[in-house]
Amino acid sequence: MLQGVNSDYQKLCPGMAFSLSGSSSRYALNSLQQNHIDVATSDLSARPTRTLTDHPIAAMLYAIILSPDVRISGLSSASIQNIYEGRLTNWSEIGGPDERITVMQRPGNDTVTAIFRAFVLNGESEHVKGIKLKQGWAQAVAQTQGAISYVTLAEAQSARVDIVGIDGVLPAIQTLLEGTYPFWSIEHLYTQGDGSAQFQAYLPFLASKQETTIFAQNGAVPVKML
Repeated sequence: MLQGVNSDYQKLCPGMAFSLSGSSSRYALNSLQQNHIDVATSDLSARPTRTLTDHPIAAMLYAIILSPDVRISGLSSASIQNIYEGRLTNWSEIGGPDERITVMQRPGNDTVTAIFRAFVLNGESEHVKGIKLKQGWAQAVAQTQGAISYVTLAEAQSARVDIVGIDGVLPAIQTLLEGTYPFWSIEHLYTQGDGSAQFQAYLPFLASKQETTIFAQNGAVPVKML
């Protein structure tokens, strides 16, 4: 999402240089505190003991995805929890085909994993024995019969997978605003103090109306709309 916003900003301010990396939230926050970077992005709230300044920018939507052969349009919270507890092992147990459930797992220290555990698994850990991947979860689900995983809504929409509802509610900006969809988080920018002068000039652009389209394309809602 920020890559698109930054590209637009550089068109207005050609002299500005941005560098985005795929590092974890924890690594980014540590790098900020060590003065290696000016701004850290995080899908999770930083601990107060870090004494950083929080600039919440958007609510990010995530989706449960299935391989197309499963042909189930939605899952209950209980079914998802049972799958990730290892209690449900075949799709036929919940009205699907007679296929083994294959879980494409994210790393245990992944920030999206933490969000999934908090808001979908009610704080419980994943006990299922799945296929552990460091990336490419949507592609793996698309190519594997009976597969399930979770990714950002933008990733899900660009892959050949089925996006399923949770308790009858699909991930969408409207359902997030209505408070009926549970799987989302706030995207934060963190700085030391108020941040650099360049960052303070950039922040209003990030929150401007013209960038709302970029947010929507990435399954995100500006915090001012919440």
